[in-house]
Amino acid sequence: MSPLLTLFTALLLVPLRSAVRCYNGAQGVYINNPRSLAIIDCGNAINTCSKTVDLSAQIANRACGPAYTCLYQNGTSSPRGFCFNVSTAQTSCCCYGSLCNDSTRPYINTAFLLTPLLALFCYRVRKMIT
Repeated sequence: MSPLLTLFTALLLVPLRSAVRCYNGAQGVYINNPRSLAIIDCGNAINTCSKTVDLSAQIANRACGPAYTCLYQNGTSSPRGFCFNVSTAQTSCCCYGSLCNDSTRPYINTAFLLTPLLALFCYRVRKMIT
């Protein structure tokens, strides 16, 4: 791979914004419309968003954090978002990326999906030029 393509690919993986933005607030679990909640900047020390669902109270809470990385219950960090059952009535989710706490499924970084397509495009353009 050419040095220019390598540099461009590396720059794609760097986020354009330094602060993660998350949905913030509580809603009934059957409403599940986070786009009606406030969006807040979490600051540079926080790189994750969270969502906690309490089925007994029928409330879904969304917020920044809890930290720079998503941590499993045993304290080890996770390279990707996840959800786990705190109890039979409560689920906690952690995810990476701005506005990722709108759903229970963790989001995939689009840069990881676009990078192979960009590399293929550059390869074909280079092949056409030579």
